[in-house]
Amino acid sequence: MKLEEAIGQKLAWLRNDRGMSQAQLGEALGRYSEKPWSRQAVNSAERGNRAFTARDLVALALALETSVPSLLLVFADDEGVELPNGETIGREAYRKLVFHPADIVGKTTMGSVEGVRRMRQLYAGLETWHKQLGDEIKSGATLLGYAEEVAEIQEEREADG
Repeated sequence: MKLEEAIGQKLAWLRNDRGMSQAQLGEALGRYSEKPWSRQAVNSAERGNRAFTARDLVALALALETSVPSLLLVFADDEGVELPNGETIGREAYRKLVFHPADIVGKTTMGSVEGVRRMRQLYAGLETWHKQLGDEIKSGATLLGYAEEVAEIQEEREADG
């Protein structure tokens, strides 16, 4: 899957999860960029027919009330993500690019080894959660519905334990 298509799928999912139309997202983008996007521009982005600049990603994250890494943590299939030069990065390698432990703990701190170890643990948990969430999304679930389901499971565990 091409990178632009993967990001476009994530945009469409986030927009739908927030109950926004393409026109509403385009208007919201106008608050964070030079001008609003047309409905057609949003549609084109969601279909993967638009290259995204850093400014686009920041404006999209603000308009969709999410983070830039969240926009980049796409629902990539097992084949990974295809770069503009045609090279494909596997799903695991791509996710490591999005959440690189050294960016969070620093490369030269004394605690970096322990920090990287902890980040790997957190990343493994996040990866499991992301796969489960991706499966739920593919079956038509919304983020709110998934969060409510997880909360119910946690309440049941607390009551049992």
